Amino acid sequence: MSANIQQNNPVVQLREKTGAGILDCKRALEESEGDINKATELLRKKGLADVSKRSGRTTKEGLIFAAIQPSGKKGVLLEINCETDFVAKTEEFRNLADKLAAEILSTSVPDSALQNQANLIEIVQQVAAKVGENLLFRRAARFQMEKPGFLHSYIHSDSKKGALIEIGCEKEGTAESQDLKLLAKELTLQIVGLPSTRWIRRKDVPPDITNKEKEIYRQQAQNEGKPSPAVEKMAEGKLKKFYQDCCLLEQASIRDSKTTIRAMIQTASSKLGEAITIRRFTRYQLGGD
Repeated sequence: MSANIQQNNPVVQLREKTGAGILDCKRALEESEGDINKATELLRKKGLADVSKRSGRTTKEGLIFAAIQPSGKKGVLLEINCETDFVAKTEEFRNLADKLAAEILSTSVPDSALQNQANLIEIVQQVAAKVGENLLFRRAARFQMEKPGFLHSYIHSDSKKGALIEIGCEKEGTAESQDLKLLAKELTLQIVGLPSTRWIRRKDVPPDITNKEKEIYRQQAQNEGKPSPAVEKMAEGKLKKFYQDCCLLEQASIRDSKTTIRAMIQTASSKLGEAITIRRFTRYQLGGD
């Protein structure tokens, strides 16, 4: 579509004039029989013409939300933002999260392209008009299982942090095991409870991060005047502690500091008679990276 055709498109003109969503502009034009001025008035009466004026306002509040399809094969973790904690706690805002999750799970576009999807933008703008605040669909991560396993999510009571995890097993029937479900619950509690959790195992840590951390630890040891052999030993010790903080399998359980997450998984594997693995997880914290 050329720039000239776009400029002459009444829907585009009305959208630029009011900041309302595409579908709302189309409905208003249909109702006003194509009269842009009357359509603008209709949108103003509905409160839909003020969305653009709110778009620059800060959205520091909001919630983390998760949904898993009834089949258990596909799930999503998402973050949506608003201006005030009051709106974040309203039923309208939570219904928005639920509707966005359903739409996201039904589409095949990449996660990175979700924020530009017209239908999702439309849904957010409609609720923004009702609550009178700037709303933002910030991010989402979807998991779809291709092998036997189990998806589980956990959202903290304040709805400001949460996690989605995929647990792998060997047999389809094992996914229904209460032992596996209990393990998944414990793992998501661990992930949400420890903000430092970023990777599953040591080998998942990017080499550039490992090298940077080790160089920092070497420099710290040198600054303390340690001899060369001690510098390397001290750096290795601190790197091990880094892994214990950031890698899930290396961590001590938040419930029992004498038990590691790796040991918990090994115990579950022995009990179920097959290998249990953590395939992936995502952790969101409101306003985080």
